[in-house]
Amino acid sequence: MGYTNYWSPKKLSDDQIPDGFWDDSIAVLDAVLRKGIRLGDGVGENEYKSGKEIVNATTMTDHEYPSIVFNGLAELQEDYETFALTFDGVWNFCKTAHEPYDVAVKCILILAKEYNLLENNKDLGEGDFSWDGDEDDPEYIEAMEIINAYKISKNNS
Repeated sequence: MGYTNYWSPKKLSDDQIPDGFWDDSIAVLDAVLRKGIRLGDGVGENEYKSGKEIVNATTMTDHEYPSIVFNGLAELQEDYETFALTFDGVWNFCKTAHEPYDVAVKCILILAKEYNLLENNKDLGEGDFSWDGDEDDPEYIEAMEIINAYKISKNNS
């Protein structure tokens, strides 16, 4: 059993998602990669080198709805389950087994929450996403540090 993140995305088409969400996702994923967290495609095989590559490769996948899809890197044995934030309105989860890519998962879910792209779901405790832990978890703290540093640099630009 792995460390699990849970969320309820809204059902949205590509034109209903603000460009800012995609831009911020690219920038935050770049920050994650700069920290040395290596991300791969959904099965962890093809390594991504930039946030833009991740978002551009996955924004409109074979799914009918916009999405962001990635995993840890398999060659490092840092993959577990595929993270797929697909705006199809269907409750979802991703077990990460505390692998490093959990930080990237939390970053994207935090951004989705801030952009109001997640539904409130009473089964998730506080509402739109949760995980097997609390705000003292190192992965959550690191994700918040990445998000906050990005916001500061964005505001100073």
